Amino acid sequence: MLSKYILSVCFLIILSTQLPAQNTNKETGLTPLKSHSQFFYSKGYETRAETLKEFLSEAKAFYQSEYPEIFSGINVLILDKNDWVEKYLIIPYGIPFFDNEKSIVIPADKFTAAMELGYEDLSTDKEISEYDKYVLNTLGQSYILKSRNIKVPEVWMQDFLSTYFAISFFEVNDFVWALNPGEGEDIIQRSLSAYNLTHKDLPAANYYWYQARFIELSTKLFNKGGFQLLTELLNHFQGNGSIERAEEIISKYAEAEYQEWKAKMK
Repeated sequence: MLSKYILSVCFLIILSTQLPAQNTNKETGLTPLKSHSQFFYSKGYETRAETLKEFLSEAKAFYQSEYPEIFSGINVLILDKNDWVEKYLIIPYGIPFFDNEKSIVIPADKFTAAMELGYEDLSTDKEISEYDKYVLNTLGQSYILKSRNIKVPEVWMQDFLSTYFAISFFEVNDFVWALNPGEGEDIIQRSLSAYNLTHKDLPAANYYWYQARFIELSTKLFNKGGFQLLTELLNHFQGNGSIERAEEIISKYAEAEYQEWKAKMK
């Protein structure tokens, strides 16, 4: 199912440089994937790295049909908890992210990472689970921040744009992406203003709750505005646009859906 677009994109061939299996990246201490020179993984997770490579390769090929300028020069680091803590001590193990060194960082141990978020992921390393689909949100961040070099005034809007980017792949290809966020007392912040101020310090489960809300909004809006809405928003922020004007653009496509969602986030 994840091979529909791969053969149509030449850059995937260029990027498939072979590397010896026992080489390690001197900076990270990780092992490079034999079939792709920009994927590095913690010991014992080669199968997971291969599965994620196939998933991300198809996604990149898909996105290039809409955004030809999407860049390919990113490293993907697939880390067990020990390697994660050693390199990213202050970031909770659980949510994939785009780091300051322009790498996509993904938890290798899905079971442990999911437990940090408050639920179970029992899928194998050969499967793409609901948890793994979140990686496309991170791919969206890498596109917005590096390829387009866009600076969005508020953190929640940046994360929403990244989620909308991911949702476009799933909606067009008829894939369901349904996170199951907790609703308990451990969800300590629920407003957009609080997210802007505290997103770096939120517990993983609380951060995950917000991401599920962005998925909810993105799904509703994509069915109204498709790629055109995302393109308009990206172009708007490329010119140092305001949040207020961005909300006007969104409302042009789905005012009722947007206002209903925002009312729940105060």
